[in-house]
Amino acid sequence: MSQDKNAMFDIASDLTQAGVSGTGFGAGATGAYTSPSNTGGSYDCAAAGVPSAVGPSGTIGGPLLHDYGRGRRLRLYSQIVLAVTSAGAATLQEDFICADTPDLVTNQQSLLNTGAVGKAALVAGYRFRWSDTPGVIPRRYIGLLYTIGAATITAGKVTSGLMLDVDDHADVLG
Repeated sequence: MSQDKNAMFDIASDLTQAGVSGTGFGAGATGAYTSPSNTGGSYDCAAAGVPSAVGPSGTIGGPLLHDYGRGRRLRLYSQIVLAVTSAGAATLQEDFICADTPDLVTNQQSLLNTGAVGKAALVAGYRFRWSDTPGVIPRRYIGLLYTIGAATITAGKVTSGLMLDVDDHADVLG
Protein backbone atom coordinates (compact mmCIF):
# COMPACT_ATOMS: atom_id res chain seq x y z
CA MET A 1 0.00 0.00 0.00
CA SER A 2 1.23 3.45 -0.80
CA GLN A 3 -0.49 5.43 1.94
CA ASP A 4 0.11 9.15 2.26
CA LYS A 5 0.66 10.10 5.90
CA ASN A 6 -0.75 13.57 5.16
CA ALA A 7 -3.96 12.24 3.62
CA MET A 8 -5.22 10.18 6.56
CA PHE A 9 -8.74 10.84 7.79
CA ASP A 10 -8.54 8.52 10.78
CA ILE A 11 -5.75 6.61 12.46
CA ALA A 12 -7.18 3.81 14.60
CA SER A 13 -10.07 6.04 15.63
CA ASP A 14 -12.20 4.59 18.38
CA LEU A 15 -15.82 4.39 17.21
CA THR A 16 -16.98 4.48 20.84
CA GLN A 17 -15.09 7.61 21.89
CA ALA A 18 -17.14 10.77 22.36
CA GLY A 19 -15.97 14.23 21.36
CA VAL A 20 -13.35 13.40 18.73
CA SER A 21 -14.83 15.36 15.84
CA GLY A 22 -17.09 18.36 15.45
CA THR A 23 -19.91 16.46 17.10
CA GLY A 24 -17.70 13.51 18.01
CA PHE A 25 -18.40 9.85 17.71
CA GLY A 26 -21.34 9.75 20.09
CA ALA A 27 -19.83 7.09 22.36
CA GLY A 28 -20.88 4.56 19.74
CA ALA A 29 -24.50 5.74 19.66
CA THR A 30 -26.51 5.61 16.45
CA GLY A 31 -26.06 8.72 14.34
CA ALA A 32 -23.76 10.31 11.75
CA TYR A 33 -20.24 11.46 12.63
CA THR A 34 -17.51 13.10 10.54
CA SER A 35 -13.87 12.00 10.46
CA PRO A 36 -12.28 12.81 13.82
CA SER A 37 -10.46 16.13 13.84
CA ASN A 38 -7.87 14.85 16.32
CA THR A 39 -6.38 12.68 13.56
CA GLY A 40 -6.64 15.06 10.64
CA GLY A 41 -10.35 14.69 10.01
CA SER A 42 -10.50 16.42 6.67
CA TYR A 43 -8.09 16.99 3.82
CA ASP A 44 -7.74 20.46 2.31
CA CYS A 45 -7.83 20.14 -1.48
CA ALA A 46 -6.87 23.77 -1.94
CA ALA A 47 -3.85 24.05 0.35
CA ALA A 48 -1.61 26.99 -0.52
CA GLY A 49 1.71 26.39 -2.23
CA VAL A 50 2.99 23.52 -4.31
CA PRO A 51 3.21 20.22 -2.44
CA SER A 52 6.38 18.17 -2.51
CA ALA A 53 6.54 15.05 -4.67
CA VAL A 54 4.04 12.27 -4.13
CA GLY A 55 5.44 9.47 -2.01
CA PRO A 56 6.18 8.46 1.55
CA SER A 57 7.65 11.85 2.45
CA GLY A 58 5.43 13.95 0.18
CA THR A 59 1.78 14.84 0.06
CA ILE A 60 -1.04 13.88 -2.24
CA GLY A 61 -2.55 16.82 -4.00
CA GLY A 62 -2.07 20.27 -5.25
CA PRO A 63 -3.50 23.76 -4.93
CA LEU A 64 -6.42 23.09 -7.29
CA LEU A 65 -9.67 21.43 -6.22
CA HIS A 66 -9.51 18.90 -9.02
CA ASP A 67 -5.82 18.12 -8.53
CA TYR A 68 -5.71 16.35 -5.16
CA GLY A 69 -4.44 13.24 -6.93
CA ARG A 70 -2.20 15.11 -9.34
CA GLY A 71 -4.43 14.22 -12.23
CA ARG A 72 -5.19 10.64 -11.25
CA ARG A 73 -8.02 9.17 -9.31
CA LEU A 74 -7.12 7.85 -5.89
CA ARG A 75 -8.30 4.92 -3.83
CA LEU A 76 -9.98 5.22 -0.48
CA TYR A 77 -8.68 2.92 2.19
CA SER A 78 -10.74 2.08 5.24
CA GLN A 79 -10.04 -0.89 7.45
CA ILE A 80 -11.40 -2.10 10.78
CA VAL A 81 -8.43 -2.47 13.16
CA LEU A 82 -10.45 -3.53 16.23
CA ALA A 83 -13.58 -5.64 15.70
CA VAL A 84 -16.93 -3.89 16.10
CA THR A 85 -19.10 -5.21 18.90
CA SER A 86 -22.63 -4.33 19.92
CA ALA A 87 -25.36 -5.72 22.14
CA GLY A 88 -27.69 -5.26 19.16
CA ALA A 89 -27.49 -5.53 15.39
CA ALA A 90 -25.31 -2.46 14.82
CA THR A 91 -24.33 -1.38 11.31
CA LEU A 92 -21.68 1.00 10.03
CA GLN A 93 -21.80 2.94 6.78
CA GLU A 94 -19.06 5.18 5.43
CA ASP A 95 -19.55 8.07 3.02
CA PHE A 96 -16.72 9.88 1.21
CA ILE A 97 -17.83 13.49 1.53
CA CYS A 98 -16.76 16.99 0.62
CA ALA A 99 -17.67 20.30 2.24
CA ASP A 100 -16.72 23.98 2.30
CA THR A 101 -15.33 23.90 5.86
CA PRO A 102 -12.70 21.71 7.58
CA ASP A 103 -15.28 20.33 10.02
CA LEU A 104 -17.04 18.86 6.94
CA VAL A 105 -20.38 20.44 7.82
CA THR A 106 -21.04 23.46 5.56
CA ASN A 107 -22.49 22.41 2.18
CA GLN A 108 -21.65 18.76 2.86
CA GLN A 109 -22.04 16.50 -0.17
CA SER A 110 -21.70 12.71 -0.38
CA LEU A 111 -19.57 11.51 -3.29
CA LEU A 112 -19.37 7.74 -2.58
CA ASN A 113 -20.76 5.41 0.07
CA THR A 114 -20.32 1.85 1.21
CA GLY A 115 -23.88 1.05 2.21
CA ALA A 116 -24.58 -0.27 5.70
CA VAL A 117 -22.36 -3.16 6.83
CA GLY A 118 -23.48 -5.37 9.72
CA LYS A 119 -21.37 -5.91 12.84
CA ALA A 120 -20.80 -9.61 12.02
CA ALA A 121 -18.70 -8.56 9.01
CA LEU A 122 -16.81 -5.80 10.86
CA VAL A 123 -13.96 -7.91 12.22
CA ALA A 124 -10.33 -6.80 12.54
CA GLY A 125 -8.87 -6.68 9.04
CA TYR A 126 -12.18 -6.00 7.25
CA ARG A 127 -11.75 -3.48 4.42
CA PHE A 128 -14.64 -1.45 3.11
CA ARG A 129 -15.09 -1.70 -0.65
CA TRP A 130 -14.62 1.61 -2.41
CA SER A 131 -14.42 2.58 -6.04
CA ASP A 132 -11.95 5.21 -7.22
CA THR A 133 -12.55 8.72 -5.99
CA PRO A 134 -14.32 11.13 -8.35
CA GLY A 135 -12.10 13.01 -10.79
CA VAL A 136 -13.46 16.39 -9.67
CA ILE A 137 -14.23 17.37 -6.10
CA PRO A 138 -16.77 20.23 -5.96
CA ARG A 139 -15.86 21.43 -2.44
CA ARG A 140 -12.58 22.39 -0.75
CA TYR A 141 -12.40 19.76 2.02
CA ILE A 142 -12.83 15.99 1.81
CA GLY A 143 -13.25 13.40 4.54
CA LEU A 144 -15.47 10.60 5.76
CA LEU A 145 -18.88 10.48 7.36
CA TYR A 146 -19.59 7.43 9.52
CA THR A 147 -23.19 6.43 10.14
CA ILE A 148 -23.79 4.04 13.03
CA GLY A 149 -27.19 2.42 12.61
CA ALA A 150 -29.62 0.11 14.39
CA ALA A 151 -27.76 -0.17 17.73
CA THR A 152 -24.94 1.33 19.78
CA ILE A 153 -21.41 0.15 19.02
CA THR A 154 -19.62 -0.91 22.21
CA ALA A 155 -16.15 -1.44 20.70
CA GLY A 156 -14.41 -0.92 17.36
CA LYS A 157 -11.66 1.07 15.68
CA VAL A 158 -11.14 2.13 12.06
CA THR A 159 -8.25 3.55 10.01
CA SER A 160 -9.07 5.46 6.82
CA GLY A 161 -7.38 7.65 4.24
CA LEU A 162 -6.41 8.26 0.63
CA MET A 163 -3.83 6.11 -1.10
CA LEU A 164 -2.05 5.81 -4.39
CA ASP A 165 -2.22 2.02 -4.62
CA VAL A 166 -3.71 -0.97 -2.81
CA ASP A 167 -2.13 -3.99 -1.15
CA ASP A 168 -2.71 -7.00 -3.36
CA HIS A 169 -3.98 -9.03 -0.44
CA ALA A 170 -6.55 -8.39 2.24
CA ASP A 171 -7.35 -10.07 5.50
CA VAL A 172 -11.09 -9.64 5.00
CA LEU A 173 -12.41 -7.73 1.99
CA GLY A 174 -15.99 -6.49 2.20
